[in-house]
Amino acid sequence: MNRPWLSLFLLLAALLLSACNGEAGTLAVVQTPAAEELQGPQETPARDLEVVTPTPGALPTRLPTVDLTNMTGDSWFAISPDGNWTAQIQVAYPFDKSGGSTGDRYYVRLEVLRKDGRVIWTVLDRWDTWGMGYTIPANLHWREDSLRLYYTEQAVAGGCAVFGQGSGLYEVNLENGQVDDMAGYDTGEFRASPDGERIALLSGDKLEVHTRDAVLVLSLKLDFLTGEWQAGKLLWSPDGERLLFTVLFDPCGPPNHSTVYRLDISSGNLVPLVEKDKHVYIASKWLSNDTAELIDAAGAIWQIDTHTRILKLAD
Repeated sequence: MNRPWLSLFLLLAALLLSACNGEAGTLAVVQTPAAEELQGPQETPARDLEVVTPTPGALPTRLPTVDLTNMTGDSWFAISPDGNWTAQIQVAYPFDKSGGSTGDRYYVRLEVLRKDGRVIWTVLDRWDTWGMGYTIPANLHWREDSLRLYYTEQAVAGGCAVFGQGSGLYEVNLENGQVDDMAGYDTGEFRASPDGERIALLSGDKLEVHTRDAVLVLSLKLDFLTGEWQAGKLLWSPDGERLLFTVLFDPCGPPNHSTVYRLDISSGNLVPLVEKDKHVYIASKWLSNDTAELIDAAGAIWQIDTHTRILKLAD
């Protein structure tokens, strides 16, 4: 793997695992490797984790810690738009610091903590079997009022699957801790709209938008694209009127160019903002209803007017 492709791969991993919108606040991401690429740990040793039970209205009761001292791990988090909630994901792999196996299971936890410390929702707390691939919660994003958190169960495997494939779109009600699957049996990349009333799904050459009651709003085929390509990184505009997504060409190559599209929900018009550009731009987030942020393969940050398509380096 050459250095430019490695840099792009790490950048994509950070963007895809976190998948926070522009208002989600601070984000920290550590690269999660594919199972067969774990020749030795590149992560820091996982610390003991305290598992908690949701107890709204009172200080949370702590349960016994989970011993992860012989494992290596990753963690990343996202802060709600209003700053009152933090969603934290912790993954521990069955490898020690020297690369030796410590078992055949890995650990996953997702919890959401209120800023004042009086509510902690433990959404996931599980051990799964380690194999040729594994599944982790990813694509964290929030409803605009910060009362709902969304995530997908993303499969991590080998090969050159650049954009992750998710199973389910889960909605966490931060008022009572209830978790609902909004997507059913579909697989692909999911994204809830800012108001939580619609779901965008990008799967292969199909892009669809449904209401949360499964009424089809829009369906688009990407069969006009030629050659080898992969599409992903769905992003709703703050007003819910448009979507951005990125197409990488020759994704196993490394990618030699990309196109970033804007999709207008009401009309169904699909507009390329940057087309087959060798900078390999990836849509990162919306900055406003009219402006978006792109990141290129070298890690440079750009801003683009999504109407005029004028592109400039960020200040």
